[in-house]
Amino acid sequence: MRKLDLFVCFLFFVPFVGCKTFPTVKPSVEFEKELNVNNSTVNFSGQDFFDAGADADFEKYKNKVNSVDVERITYTILESTGSASTLVSGQLEVADSKGGNRATLTTLTNVNFANSLNRETDITAGTAALETLENALSTAPFQANLYYSGVADKGPVRLRLKLKFYTKVTARIIGSN
Repeated sequence: MRKLDLFVCFLFFVPFVGCKTFPTVKPSVEFEKELNVNNSTVNFSGQDFFDAGADADFEKYKNKVNSVDVERITYTILESTGSASTLVSGQLEVADSKGGNRATLTTLTNVNFANSLNRETDITAGTAALETLENALSTAPFQANLYYSGVADKGPVRLRLKLKFYTKVTARIIGSN
């Protein structure tokens, strides 16, 4: 009888005290985002919205997310039209969903569009930008702003670029955050 009393007390008491450590799962989730550059001059810039919460693989974990670790980021030029053949210099920045904590994700120089077409290329990401991105994807609304700018060798510049974020999500198995 004594063991049963302790068990009942445990079941009643734990939900009110709370547990600091819950069992977690760490699935890999790959996010993709396409950016479209369409500018008549050599200079271009733009902004886009990245919504990880809309991803089908992430959807089942988003209310239980403890953290998101971005392990790798790549870009692939899917299409290049117009007269520009080389990105002389370019920059990709990230900010949280409200535009705060803006930081440089990467800077690219001398990217030949034809040679890079359909080739997945790794990005060396800045530490502050990775932290901003991981924090934005770890909490509701699970969104980030992406800003891009650059200068090509000639205009017009028309590109379709895919960013791919390889992440590891740490999420609770039970309960929600």
